[in-house]
This record gives sequence, C-alpha cells and structure tokens, in this order.
Amino acid sequence: MSKSKTLLILVLLFLVIRYIKVDEIEEESIQNKNTSSSYNSYNSHDDNNSTIPIINNESKKYIAYLNIPKINLYKGLVDINSNDNNVDRNIQIINGSGMPDIEKGNLILAAHSGNSNVSFFRDLNKLIINDSIYIEYNNKSYEYRMIDYYIVEKTGYIDIIRNENINTLTLITCIENTNKQIIFICELNKITDL
Repeated sequence: MSKSKTLLILVLLFLVIRYIKVDEIEEESIQNKNTSSSYNSYNSHDDNNSTIPIINNESKKYIAYLNIPKINLYKGLVDINSNDNNVDRNIQIINGSGMPDIEKGNLILAAHSGNSNVSFFRDLNKLIINDSIYIEYNNKSYEYRMIDYYIVEKTGYIDIIRNENINTLTLITCIENTNKQIIFICELNKITDL
C-alpha cells in the first residue's frame, strides 16, 4: 500500500474515533446536580408529540424551536432520538432532559461556539441576567429568564446547579480557545399560547 493511502486511512480512522468520542461525551456524560441534592434525571420524551415542519425545505422535522431574540437565534430542535440530535449538526437535546411541559423538568441544550456553520451558541456570552429565552413547543411559548451562569473545566462531566422545584432551561457551550465550558441556567417565567 502506498504512503498516501496509508496516511489517508489513518486520518479517516482518527476522524471516526474523534466523532464517536465527542458524541459519547456530549450525550452521556452530563451529570445533574442542584444546590441541595442530586437532581434525578429522567427521559421525558413523549412519542405522541406533533412535529413542526422545518423551514427552508430541509428534510428534518423539528419538535421545538429555541428563540433567543437578543442574539438573533431562532433554531429548531430535532427529536432526542434522531441521528441529527448532536452538536455536529444541530443544537443537541441532552439525554435525561425534560421537555418544557414536564413539571420541574430541566431541558438541557448544548451547541458549539466558535465560527463554524454549526456554532449556534457562538453569541451566548452576550447574555446577561434577566435576558429572555424562549422555547416554542406543542403550540405554547415557554419564556425563561436567565438567572445565573458559571464556567467549569471541560472534563466530560458537568454539575448542573439549579433549583429542582422550578422548570429550568440549561444551555451549555465551550469557551473558544480554552478548556472551559459555560453553563447558563434559565428559569421558567411564563407560558403563552402560540
């Protein structure tokens, strides 16, 4: 086998291993914790949810939309069981998340920061306390207010510090050019019909 073919095989093998590792970290290694005890995560996926067609003739369907007016972000969320539910393609719903209609649930979303075309959370650092973030889900708009944020080392595990008696939205992204992640904690403020 020629040197160029061997090099190509090694590069492809590295990329496959890297993709699998990133996917495992993002989907399986988030630990939830509140200020007084461990947060019990559970899968609240509802197979009866209606889907909303995607805009721009894409082939996927969104089950919900994330809307952050301050940073001009309006992006659909795919079903948690979809192959497209990963940070390399979309904003990822992390396993164990509770959708907005789950009482005392925590919807946990992760996405890349940076400058790529999938860096949907590139401007999250512009959010400040009391900024509004919306989830549109099942014909309702859930308005959350950002109440806190904190930075942690990127180790593959994150302690989510939240009040487990309040519906919560947690947004997670890396801080570009560092080994750190920033976590935004948002609490449900109000629900309106769409």
